[in-house]
Amino acid sequence: MGRRPGPWTAGLVVGIILLAGLTAHSLEPVAGQDEAPAQPQGPAPADAPGPLRCGASPYFALASQVPFAGEPVAWWAAGLASNSQASVAVFDTLNPIIVSRTAITVDSRCEAAGIITLPAAQQYRVELTGTSTGGDPVDLNFYPRAVAPPPVVPAPTPVPLPAPPSNLRATQLSKTTVRLDWADNSTNETGFVISTSTGEYQAPAGATTFSVGGLVPGHVQCFSLFAVNEAGRSLGGVDCLFIENTNP
Repeated sequence: MGRRPGPWTAGLVVGIILLAGLTAHSLEPVAGQDEAPAQPQGPAPADAPGPLRCGASPYFALASQVPFAGEPVAWWAAGLASNSQASVAVFDTLNPIIVSRTAITVDSRCEAAGIITLPAAQQYRVELTGTSTGGDPVDLNFYPRAVAPPPVVPAPTPVPLPAPPSNLRATQLSKTTVRLDWADNSTNETGFVISTSTGEYQAPAGATTFSVGGLVPGHVQCFSLFAVNEAGRSLGGVDCLFIENTNP
């Protein structure tokens, strides 16, 4: 007959079996271990975009921290119960009166927006009342100080073009000089410009005659007359003359 194993032998066998089971279990693949770890899901911040605002804390603000008095100012609220009723009231802090109160319906994204006007350059209290997404009452206050709008600088009245001169006449004085005469029809010119093929000449405001020298005999010379001011030039006519080679 064989020998019966002793107690220590039986314990050793049991230990080996348990160790083998644990090793086999540790070698099994963990479900999803090749996948990217899931992103943590925390509460939506108060300024989270879109529908996440339904899970955010109630929030209220004006679009302009320092609005101009008398001009519309946009406001925005979030974290309110969707499709619930809310209101925005503007209080005058100098006098215990309500400047305006607006009833609004919160949209399905738990948001609401609107326009208010702060009529004077002073401190105001703007109060939002409604219901949070959790069903709790909401009472948020904003304290904007309206400032006087910048002064409106009127646009300068445009200056009209001067009336064009008329009856331009060119008269030869010598073989190199021509005198121009015209009628001044404007009261707002700053001067006149005589344009020729040899250049431009300037005559003062109110002038009705001007002499052009340095001309070349034996050629046709044309003269253009303009009345000018800050608005531009008004063409007053053109006259041409054949410069004869005469004695001085």
